[in-house]
Amino acid sequence: MSHPLLNPWKRRWYFLTNLPSLWFWGVRVEAVQSDHCVIYLPHNWRSKNPFRSIYFSALCGAGELASGVLAQTKCQSNNVSMLVTEMEAKFHKKAVGGIRFRCDEGLRIAASVDQAVASRTPQTCRVKVSGESAGQIAVELWVTWSFRARTK
Repeated sequence: MSHPLLNPWKRRWYFLTNLPSLWFWGVRVEAVQSDHCVIYLPHNWRSKNPFRSIYFSALCGAGELASGVLAQTKCQSNNVSMLVTEMEAKFHKKAVGGIRFRCDEGLRIAASVDQAVASRTPQTCRVKVSGESAGQIAVELWVTWSFRARTK
């Protein structure tokens, strides 16, 4: 089954109603599997800063989404709430072109969600997201998610 955010119309509507900054920046979801997600952030007038590189908040927002899509997919099917509790970023080079963010930690996220459901205690999971531009790593993000099973 295809992920709803892969459909351009559903993605635009979801971003417009829930994450308007991602809609404004023109973020696209390129791939979603159980183990990974790929997000594209274009370099355009909406996402760039006065120094002609991509604004750091756009980089962080797109990077968070790469892990967040994986987390949300697992949480929705398990009635689990999710929340970012920490974020760390390392910027390696000036982001002057479009950037692809990739998170390959879907299985770790799923295991944390499953543990939260099984133990009925909050779980955290720190995942890495890499942003690549022109064949080089431009930014690395580490997002810490907290998962808590909801009471029925």
